[in-house]
Amino acid sequence: MRVLSKAKLQDERGAVVPIVVLSLIALFGMVVLAVDVGGLMAKRRTMVNTNDSAALAAARAYATEEGGAICGSNDGPASAAADSLAISNAGAQVQTATNVFEPNCAEQTVHVEYRIVQDLFFAPVLGFDDTTQVAAAATAEWGESSGGAVPPVELDPNLTRNCVFFDPDTGQVVKPPGPCPEGFWFNNQDLTNSGWGLMNLATWGIEADGSCNNAGGADQLGEWITGPGLKVRLEEIPTYVCTTDGGKTPNWFDDFQSQVGRIFLFPVNDPSQMIFGPPDSRQKYAIVAFAPMKLEAIYEGDSPEAIGTESACTGRFGFNAADRVVDLDTDVPTQVGGSCPTLSTGKWGATSGSVILTDPATGRRIRNGWSYDSTTHEVTWNAAVPQTADISYDWRSGGACPGHDSDPNAKCMVLSWAGRRLIGTDPEEGDGGPCLACSVRLIE
Repeated sequence: MRVLSKAKLQDERGAVVPIVVLSLIALFGMVVLAVDVGGLMAKRRTMVNTNDSAALAAARAYATEEGGAICGSNDGPASAAADSLAISNAGAQVQTATNVFEPNCAEQTVHVEYRIVQDLFFAPVLGFDDTTQVAAAATAEWGESSGGAVPPVELDPNLTRNCVFFDPDTGQVVKPPGPCPEGFWFNNQDLTNSGWGLMNLATWGIEADGSCNNAGGADQLGEWITGPGLKVRLEEIPTYVCTTDGGKTPNWFDDFQSQVGRIFLFPVNDPSQMIFGPPDSRQKYAIVAFAPMKLEAIYEGDSPEAIGTESACTGRFGFNAADRVVDLDTDVPTQVGGSCPTLSTGKWGATSGSVILTDPATGRRIRNGWSYDSTTHEVTWNAAVPQTADISYDWRSGGACPGHDSDPNAKCMVLSWAGRRLIGTDPEEGDGGPCLACSVRLIE
């Protein structure tokens, strides 16, 4: 019987190879974790940021109609904006050709998915593929903004419907037809006939039955006008805000003059929902939307820049049994040395007090037997006896706010549409309509 010596029993030379093999496998595993898996995690973070940026870029394109992007009918510019941001963030290797781009026009959302091929350096040693795909996804939403920094001025769509973006007839935010044709008139002694009004932003979001100190107004008007503006939100529609006449801040007009050329985000008031106070005043404005507008000019209500230059016009007409009505817009009277303007062309005049009929034979004023409608601009001969009469009226031209008498209590503000603007990150829920004061945000 053979007996193994103690030296032979302690000989471990045959165990080295499996130990080395196992150590190398463990070492490669750690290298794979450190290099390949670590690289994949880093690339994953890159792709998450890439998809977020791409989704927001597409939403911005739809919101501002960048490059003519219109959801459902011209998606190309939005898709291109997303691809551009994806390449900018992840490099030219990002697979834009096989990405997912899914706009939902009714909900005003856009979903994107981008992927990139990542090389693996050590994983193939353990039997894995040489490359793998890293993918991510994101969804962004766009819509009319429910918040932003605003000045203490509301706009009235009833009197400024050519420029303001809320249609009081339909209750919808709509695109204006073009540049503002004329300035907006404001009279702090007759707010119901003004196209804009001053607000006390300190009362933003006041309850409908809350009390307002409308007499003095807020003394922060100048700060709100010249500063960055007070950031507010439409927590509900309408959001109520107290009026103010600016009595405690007489320099607010000068403050606005210092801001000519600046783009403001003006709150839009819905006259049908506002809460009226005493006669000829508005206790609370009902804010329903925002309008990005550029302040072109602001004038005193008694300046020629606001109301224009006054002239006189005289023409002779024969009133008879068959023709007893003269329309000053169509039957333009001939004036000595020139012609009178038609009153519907933006030139103003012929209020009831300025229209005068004179007997050309005697030069005496004809006080009875006729009437004038300042809305239709028609002079009607009511007397039974035919009469030839000289018709004269005053008119003004060249003013930014035509149609108003000289009034030191009034102001004329000239605005222009500043275009679709991104102003925040809190869009209202999408309804498929356009947005003008727009917001975008990530929702997934």
